[in-house]
Amino acid sequence: DLSLTSEFGNQKKEDNDTNNSKKDNKTFEVEETQEPENAKTADAALPDDFSDGNPDGNTEEISGEVKKLLEAIQKHKYSFNEYQLIILDIIFSLSKLYRRYQIQEKDGLAGSKHMVMRILSLRTGEELNNWLYNYCDFTSRSIQKQQTDQNAILANQARDYVDNHFSQPDLSVETMCQLFNVSASHFSKVFRREIGTSFLNYLTQRRLDEAARLLTETEEKSRVIGEMVGYPEPNYFSYVFKKNRGVSPAKYRKQEQANA
Repeated sequence: DLSLTSEFGNQKKEDNDTNNSKKDNKTFEVEETQEPENAKTADAALPDDFSDGNPDGNTEEISGEVKKLLEAIQKHKYSFNEYQLIILDIIFSLSKLYRRYQIQEKDGLAGSKHMVMRILSLRTGEELNNWLYNYCDFTSRSIQKQQTDQNAILANQARDYVDNHFSQPDLSVETMCQLFNVSASHFSKVFRREIGTSFLNYLTQRRLDEAARLLTETEEKSRVIGEMVGYPEPNYFSYVFKKNRGVSPAKYRKQEQANA
């Protein structure tokens, strides 16, 4: 639960009592004795791209979403001190993503104590808005980088697994997804983007490369070689080999022997 603690609530009351006469609240169209009605919680007010933990898009798109959020908040006629607390509440909600994606602190942006002190030190609505823009942009970029790093690791681990286990006849996207605990669509998308080809094509070429090597370097029968590379059904092995290499396994062997 990321709602503000009673400590911040008490601070809000003290600040309101001492500073309302000093603050220029016209920016927020405040009625000083009015308590905002039907105010959204920070989580509910966040843009969907942030609340679902999948912030895609560039800086301009992020700024546009933050602008919509701020406009929605300002309709509730918060005082300046209330507005400070709302910005804090939003940032605390966003900080959940730091834990989810294991983002390290940078320049103090991820440190709760630093954020509280910094935001409470800001003196105008424009400064608060700029801080939120920068924080959302930093969070989005950090998550994108973390996702990119994690995707590269996933794809490389999957490729290594294929290189060492391609002889297993039941090796497939489904078995890989179970192994790495990811969805089929996500795995297929990441593998193609990072490796440059589909999982099935990579697996097929890896098997056929090994089959071609065995046909050239050994005297094993085609049927046995098919089993060794993950094709226990001889006819299917011959079909796949000819489709990809242009000739049957037997003819490929003869050609290689003739060229030796």
